[in-house]
Amino acid sequence: LEDLCESDPITDMSRIKDEKGGLLQNCFDWILQDTQLKDWQENKDTRLLWIKGDPGKGKTMLMIGLVNELTARLIPHASIALSFFFCQNAVPHLNNGVSVLRGIAWKLLNRRPTMCKYIPEEYKYNAKEKRKSLFDKSNPNALSVLKSMLSVILRDDAFDVVYILVDALDECDKHSESLMEWIAESAADPLSKAKWLVSGRSDPRLEETFRPDDQLQKLSLELNHEHISQAVSLFIKRKVEWLAKRKQYNEGLKRTVEKKLLGKAESTFLWVALVCQRLAKIPRRETLVELDKLPPGLQPLYDRMMQLIEDREGSSSELCKQILRATTVAYRPLTLEELIPIAELPCARTEDIGELIELCGSYLILQEETIRFVHQSAKDYLNGVAEFFPGGQEEEHDRILKRSLQAMSKILKKDVYGLHHPGFPVQKVYPPNPDPLSPIQYSCSYWINHLLETSKNFRDHDARHAIEGFFNKHLLHWLEALSLTRGMPNAAVMISKLQLADQHPHDGNSFYSLVRDARRFIMYHKWAIENSPLQVYASALVFSPARSLMRELFRQEEPEWITTKPAMQDDWSPCLQTLEGHGGSVYSVAFSHDDRHLASASGDKTVKIWDTASGKCLQTLEGHSDFVYSVAFSHDDKHLASASYDKTVRIRDTASGKCLQTLEGHSDFVYSVAFSHDDKHIAS
Repeated sequence: LEDLCESDPITDMSRIKDEKGGLLQNCFDWILQDTQLKDWQENKDTRLLWIKGDPGKGKTMLMIGLVNELTARLIPHASIALSFFFCQNAVPHLNNGVSVLRGIAWKLLNRRPTMCKYIPEEYKYNAKEKRKSLFDKSNPNALSVLKSMLSVILRDDAFDVVYILVDALDECDKHSESLMEWIAESAADPLSKAKWLVSGRSDPRLEETFRPDDQLQKLSLELNHEHISQAVSLFIKRKVEWLAKRKQYNEGLKRTVEKKLLGKAESTFLWVALVCQRLAKIPRRETLVELDKLPPGLQPLYDRMMQLIEDREGSSSELCKQILRATTVAYRPLTLEELIPIAELPCARTEDIGELIELCGSYLILQEETIRFVHQSAKDYLNGVAEFFPGGQEEEHDRILKRSLQAMSKILKKDVYGLHHPGFPVQKVYPPNPDPLSPIQYSCSYWINHLLETSKNFRDHDARHAIEGFFNKHLLHWLEALSLTRGMPNAAVMISKLQLADQHPHDGNSFYSLVRDARRFIMYHKWAIENSPLQVYASALVFSPARSLMRELFRQEEPEWITTKPAMQDDWSPCLQTLEGHGGSVYSVAFSHDDRHLASASGDKTVKIWDTASGKCLQTLEGHSDFVYSVAFSHDDKHLASASYDKTVRIRDTASGKCLQTLEGHSDFVYSVAFSHDDKHIAS
């Protein structure tokens, strides 16, 4: 369960509820009496209900209310289960299909530990430290593994019904189409006990996948305008009471504010929340004047709020825009400390940054030192305003790249945490207070991603010079920081991306040669650096080839206390990686046609699929009853064939590892297998 849990959906739901101002019971009561919801709950043939609505219509709070209601109803029923997940596009662990399925599975297994029997065999046989990677989104097969596991769990006869709620499905980016199709398939599976309730804005992917039929219904909030309007009226009443108490409105002003809000709200909760937030920040005497200036509709409101930022005097206007640009293109929510270098803010105190975030309050919210968008529609708005990014978003990525390099160069140094001992294990590392790496943790993890977003990247002489200078001085410091912040597993992938980004890998390109050498250095010493950060200056250097660029460049970092150093070969071995894990002889290997994967066949009766960039074992495929002697990928890489001493050939789906066919007919060992070029035939 610990390996499966990325975050607790209950904790995420509570945070989202607090960010949106808390749940008002009367604002969602209407849906409990809705005929479509009742039909979804009571009719065994209605397996999927999609709650559709425009931004700001209260879909998320509706879903939170339904989770609470179902939780209370289902407590006495052992054979009925509930699982849920709240997507958020701006949060990395809430915006992809793998995380959605991990959250749903974890909730079910946490309630019913007996369902752990459906965890894949591959997990059970993996080394303990490798088990978690099976469910990690960096594993290209994680989605298939989770879909297969959940499919059998949802068919288990221990359940009568499993209610599954997924909010803001349209905010799921990676794997979204595959996830939606699987949800539709699960809803159509006659053996599945699942009843799906999903919410989302109007989206072509959702419209196409969730077409209404006998098993699937669509509950449109626009068609329930009367109920939504009444709920928004209650919401306005609560908000005005809060404003009146905070700003000391008299009865006349209170009634006028409520009337004007009702006239402009257009049944949109988010509009009311943003306007009331604005009214809370201005002097009471300006309330009605400001309210008259604020237009109905989210888009015009965002336009108005942007104009207010533009009109601010002094440096505040430009600083607010710098913050909004940086948070819009960032790959995850930033902390206050991370924002200072990323947005190039002159303020050194996080309290001052917090005040600037307040000025951006119609777009951003600050919670527990982390900056998030108030709503996905706010980020969508900023992404859609071309003039907001001078030179385009590409230029903003370029600015963040340069700021990141500058910030890392100021902070990174040898033994930044003061561990002293080269063998100090990373498991025992506790960051000092204050943590010197806190301001640059985002930069360390994502600077290469920002580089790849700029089309000119290495064609820009200044950028190339800055990156080369950073590597020559701080490459080892950067690897130490990645190890300390548990980011070392991604180092090889990041360096590989950097190597591919350089479009001029000729012999005279010294930087390309250094990046290539650095990749070899990381691949060879990854385990040591990942487990003991300071080994990057010790064993990693001492056991690198004598003439490797990394050793020559950082020779001064080698430990002086090692007086007799091992005799190493001059250059890196032609061997790029040694992949270990089979329990018997390896008889055959084959590369996929896109070179991303390698398959190996062994006398331990298994086939393993490896990631060629990282050397990580992605899948262990079992099923043969004797030695596996040959493997081959189909030319589209969708299938993998294996030949065995058990006299059979097996054809598998490469993504999931599922055995699609077992071909029998040979009367003796099968030594070789091959696909025809059109993938229509196999010879064995």
